[in-house]
Amino acid sequence: MTLIGLRRLPAWFQYFLIAIVIGVLGALVFASRGFAAPKAQSAEECVVFADMALVASTHARHGISKAQTMAMVPDIYGALLQSRGDDGQKLAVQIVGLAYRQAETDRKTSPSDFASVLAAMCVQLRGDMDPLFGIES
Repeated sequence: MTLIGLRRLPAWFQYFLIAIVIGVLGALVFASRGFAAPKAQSAEECVVFADMALVASTHARHGISKAQTMAMVPDIYGALLQSRGDDGQKLAVQIVGLAYRQAETDRKTSPSDFASVLAAMCVQLRGDMDPLFGIES
């Protein structure tokens, strides 16, 4: 087998180049997954993150600062955040931020309705909450 434009090269070198190209492409695929936004890993996590949104939205409605809420999140959701590491913390920051933005801009939607929508969207999108955060996936 010879590649177009590489016919003058020895066959072993052509195979070597093919192996390098495949290796580079594989590395790019795995690297892109490493930079992907964090996602909920199960429907149960979606429910827990929706509960987090409920708590944050309620805090926002009652005038508790976002910083105070973020300080409480590890106490309330410590097991989940600990098991998820940095991804869990990133999602928590995004969810609390979204809850505070929603509470500031939409006074008609109750915190429980907001959390229900977040849970349903999370499950429907298989844990990918980027559309909820306004991030293109």
